[in-house]
This record gives sequence, C-alpha cells and structure tokens, in this order.
Amino acid sequence: MTPEIKMFNEKYKPELDQIYSDFEESAVPFKKEAACAPGCSFCCTGSGPIDITTLEGMIILERLEIMPKPMQKLVQERLRRNIRNKLHQKESECPFLQKNDLCMIYDIRPFICRRLYSLKKCGKDQGAVIHVRVHELYTEALRKMQSLDSNGYSGHMGFILELLEDKSFRDFYVSGGFDPARIIEYGKPRKLVINCMVTNHGAETEKNEG
Repeated sequence: MTPEIKMFNEKYKPELDQIYSDFEESAVPFKKEAACAPGCSFCCTGSGPIDITTLEGMIILERLEIMPKPMQKLVQERLRRNIRNKLHQKESECPFLQKNDLCMIYDIRPFICRRLYSLKKCGKDQGAVIHVRVHELYTEALRKMQSLDSNGYSGHMGFILELLEDKSFRDFYVSGGFDPARIIEYGKPRKLVINCMVTNHGAETEKNEG
C-alpha cells in the first residue's frame, strides 16, 4: 500500500467519518419511510451526478490498492469508460456497482451516496423524492467536508480519481499544496470545484446575512 495515501487517510478519515455519522444521525427521522433497499441501484446507474471530494477520492484509492489484481483491472476499465461517457455527457453506471446491484465499496461509499435515498420507489418516470430537510442537512455536511479538505477539489468521481492517479499532483496535494492554476487545464472543462472558494463564499454569505 502507498505509504503517503495511508498516512493521509489516517489523519483525515476519523473527522470525515464523524461528519458522515452526524449527518446520518440527523437524517434518521426523515429517512424512516425510505423506499430504498439492498439491490436498489437506480441512483448508481447514471440517474444523477456522483460527485466526491479529493479527500474521499484518497480513501477510495486506498481501497483500490488492496483489491485483488483482477478486480483492480476491472474497476480501472470501468472508470475509464465512466470518464469517457461523462466527457461526452452520456449516462454511465458507477464503476463500483456489482452485477448483483450491490456496491463493492459500500462501507466507504462517498457522501453523495450516503445522502441519496427516496421516499418513493424510483423509476423512469419517477426520480428520487428527498425530504427538504435532508437536502439542507446534506448542504451543511458538504460544506464541512469541503472545509476539512480545504486544499482539495470536488467533482465527478471519475475525474477526481483520475486527477489523484497523477502522482505529481497527489504528492503536492498530500503535502498541503494548493495551486488551482496547476490543474486549470484539466479542472475547468470538467467543472471541478475549488473547495476553499466554495466554503469561503458560504462563510461570507452567512456573515453578510447576519
């Protein structure tokens, strides 16, 4: 396992897990009537964006490193296809969705997947129905995550993982480096979000409204 990935995750994962846990606890009353169940994969098959932070991407990279080689190869192929489809604005299922419609990284699934649920069964004519308070809780938790990952980025999972596979960028990011100009050619057309700009804007808005 790559040492710098392991050390980085050991430093930040406990706080990230706490954000996940706080969200789940707050959302319980609103998700009791959820229609979701194991094997329901509507949200994993291209019905919406699967956006993650670079911090979450690092945790997924660590999991990829310990997967059996055949599984690693399969996931990498799926990721490449997912990235191509996203670039061409085509729907594409999550690379971690298994044939039995279960998630192969469910225990470390990113926050977008933890937030997604529906009060009604999803289908072609019926997307996810989410309680407005859960959406508010999600926005609050996402801001905390982006603040924790202050020198990182947010965006489509395939793009974030591809960016982190670049060792020169990953080493710079892990060391605490921050230079958006360094990835502007990659990030701008892929609509990657600069986390610190989002959180600082949010804080300024709250200050002005107060």
